[in-house]
Amino acid sequence: MDYRIWAVLGLLLIIAELHTLTFVLVFIGAAAMATAITTGIGLTTGSESQFALFSVVSLALIFILRGRIRPRLTKGRVSPDYLGQRVMVVKPIPPGGEGSVFYRGAEWIAYSKDMHVIEAGSMVEIVGTDGIRLCVRQFPEQKNGP
Repeated sequence: MDYRIWAVLGLLLIIAELHTLTFVLVFIGAAAMATAITTGIGLTTGSESQFALFSVVSLALIFILRGRIRPRLTKGRVSPDYLGQRVMVVKPIPPGGEGSVFYRGAEWIAYSKDMHVIEAGSMVEIVGTDGIRLCVRQFPEQKNGP
């Protein structure tokens, strides 16, 4: 493959990391950039050598650096502003499955650890994330009377 394809792929993966914050795509993107450099200077000319280098560098970066860098970047962080936000369920959330909620002008994939269906139209609270999915919980029902 041409070095420019590897460079574009690397750049796109690094940009995608900014949206997911999983600390995986950045290392795969860096591996693609390393492959672009070695291909550009003629060290990896064949597709086999390019994919081998890309695979080895990706895995090495993920296993060696991810565990060291992630704690440093998240250390001492204040709770994200989305925690505790009330949002409306757009698509029902089944037990152990996914639905969706409306948050900040967009529909987000949502799941719940509750063991019952959360119906569309219900208000839920954001309690965490898993990649780009929001973890939500339903509010206790309001009781009428004393």
